[in-house]
Amino acid sequence: MRAAGADELVADLQLHSTASDGSDPPADVVRRASSMGFASVALTDHDTMDGVPEARQAAAAIGQRRTASRSHDGVERAPGAAGSRATAF
Repeated sequence: MRAAGADELVADLQLHSTASDGSDPPADVVRRASSMGFASVALTDHDTMDGVPEARQAAAAIGQRRTASRSHDGVERAPGAAGSRATAF
């Protein structure tokens, strides 16, 4: 999402890491999103929040150089119905 008239992307609120089915470790997900211009991201791995501490550390490190960068906690859960998912923050 890009804010009207903004040069930087505002947020990606559904990113996955190697804590579930993503291809990159949580810290790399946060760093890559920041390098792509996202000011805020949410790590929402499937059925786990195991990657959150690593993502938070990476966001804090980035924040020392770029205060707009943030990482939000979330998890994508399978509520039980076949094929349906819910993301919670």
